[in-house]
Amino acid sequence: MSTRIQLPKQFTADVLLSEARAARFNPEAFVEAVALDLSQTEFVSIGAAACLKALALRYQDGWPEGDCLALRHGGQDCIRYLRRMDFFAGDLRWCVPEEDVRQCFQDETGPFVPLQKPGTDHESATVAKRVIECFHGLEPRIGASLKYAVSEIIDNALQHSGFRHGAVVGAQAYPNLADRPIDVIVADCGIGVRQHLSQHPLYRSLADDAEALRIALTPNVTGVYQHSAPGERPDPLASENQGIGLSVVNSLARRNAGRLVVWSGRAIYDSRQGIAPMPVAWPGTVVFLRLPTRLQVFHREIVDEIHVPRTTNRKRLGFE
Repeated sequence: MSTRIQLPKQFTADVLLSEARAARFNPEAFVEAVALDLSQTEFVSIGAAACLKALALRYQDGWPEGDCLALRHGGQDCIRYLRRMDFFAGDLRWCVPEEDVRQCFQDETGPFVPLQKPGTDHESATVAKRVIECFHGLEPRIGASLKYAVSEIIDNALQHSGFRHGAVVGAQAYPNLADRPIDVIVADCGIGVRQHLSQHPLYRSLADDAEALRIALTPNVTGVYQHSAPGERPDPLASENQGIGLSVVNSLARRNAGRLVVWSGRAIYDSRQGIAPMPVAWPGTVVFLRLPTRLQVFHREIVDEIHVPRTTNRKRLGFE
């Protein structure tokens, strides 16, 4: 017996978050085999699609052999969009007739990056490059800042999440809007920010997920814990950029009228609203980033403003 999940008429990242805040969308529903009902849905954004795919990847690992994710639809535009975004590609088991998928085919070119599953740093860099290519003729400083931000949030998932599928990544550009923004989504269903930080001796007793997010956004704090042999000092200059990545991305979004949202466990951070509790938990970490491509402040300026002390007392405690 499948659990039926009815998606709303408009299913964007903001709607997903709103539904989760009201406990009407619960990621834990994907523990069982589910039937995803889009028969009444007219629009699904790239961010919402990435979250759905990450959840299905996580929970399909535990499904009995032969179980699959049923998809109810009416062949409407949102299904064609999902097909265009490679929602049906990869190693998921979908109960979708092949003829249905063929009927939903659309040209796979445009200002977007279909859903990807990078598993290595090299693949992360390739995806970041594809995001930049959504726009033509970007000023080099703008392109470099966008690439930095995208690479950082993907690399965090790959290096710290422990999700065996890596991460689900997608992007949608809006070149016709005034500030020419781009939306990037990185979703994983790994260990989450709190458990990652708790691997460091100084953060084994974090109060809750909200406290973990607060620490994660603090500059010069990273969860990477360097074990040293007795009598051996850790290298203070190793990985010079560790601990500033997420805080730089956050500053880049805030200072350029963009937006960063991080949801992990039962807490959420929104660069426009701060940290708040969530009634339902995201199993892992999901990051939404919107940046304009008419930047006024660039990532190098923000990095230069962050003081990174060159001393053996430097702390490495946060989620970068």
